[in-house]
Formats: sequence, C-alpha cells, structure tokens
Amino acid sequence: LVLQRLALYAQDAAQLQKRDRRSINYITAVDIVKTIMPSLSLSEDDAEPILAEIIQRSGLLLLIDNGERLQFPHLTLQEYFSAEALHDDEQGLLNRFDSDISTWREVAKLWCGKAGDSTNSI
Repeated sequence: LVLQRLALYAQDAAQLQKRDRRSINYITAVDIVKTIMPSLSLSEDDAEPILAEIIQRSGLLLLIDNGERLQFPHLTLQEYFSAEALHDDEQGLLNRFDSDISTWREVAKLWCGKAGDSTNSI
C-alpha cells in the first residue's frame, strides 16, 4: 500500500506540478506514508521506519540527492505500483490517461494486464 500510494503520487505529480515524475521529496514521502498508517493499524510515528525498511531491505525505493529525494529504481516499478493503486478505479485511470497519454501509457497497459477483462477500457 505504501509503494502504491507513493508511485501514484509521483505519477500524478508529473502533470499537476509539471516536474520530474521519477522522484519524490523525502519529507513529502513521509507525509504521504503517515496518511496510510492508520489503515495499516500503525502509528504515524511508524512512517519513517517503514520507509527505511523499504529502502534498506527491498531496494524498491532509493534515496537520491543525499537523501533529500526518493525514487523507484526503475520507472516500470513505479508504473506497476500506480496500476495497482488504481486497481479498483478504472475511471480514474482513464481520466489520467486521457489527460496525459505519454505519462500514463505504460500504467494503462499494466492495469489492463491485471484487470482480467479490460475490454471496456481498451
């Protein structure tokens, strides 16, 4: 859930903030993770340790710019987790795709592959 939310934020930020979609400010990432903690039955204080765990053990997020920013080691991972985040939000995916095809093309492909029957979306 943490990776999904961070990936979706990064993908959305590309269009909303007109910036690089590959990285997230570390402090912003912590704030995003804090909002997820209650749904995981954890405290907001667990946000940084969870990020540290993901960074140190899985390598699914990397610290860059002397620890000021985070990014997924490969854009495909970010796109995959974004597709997962939108699993139950077909219209949200289609709206994003319609507004910025180049940013959302691979996410849409991954989403369709996981959706089972994506005939209507295609």
